[in-house]
Amino acid sequence: MGCPNMLYEVMDAIHLMYEDHPEVENDCMRWLVVALANDYDSMKVAEWFDEKHLCMECGNHLSTCNTKDYHPECGPGVYEVYTSYYCPECDGFNKEDE
Repeated sequence: MGCPNMLYEVMDAIHLMYEDHPEVENDCMRWLVVALANDYDSMKVAEWFDEKHLCMECGNHLSTCNTKDYHPECGPGVYEVYTSYYCPECDGFNKEDE
């Protein structure tokens, strides 16, 4: 007999237990990603980080970077705007030169 998949219940329990302490909630979710052997389940936890705009590596809030891509084929002055998320700590913007 297999073990039931309780991922959503565990994620909800972590949230309810630590919603007033987001740093602890982030640490628990980061641990959960590493502890899960199932790719589908770890993807669900990764989606939680994406929805909260948090870095999976360090738990910090992600910053945004907006860029525009010019599309002359659509007419003059037509741009497509992209928003990218990055971690100011882990993505190298605040890292010292090694």
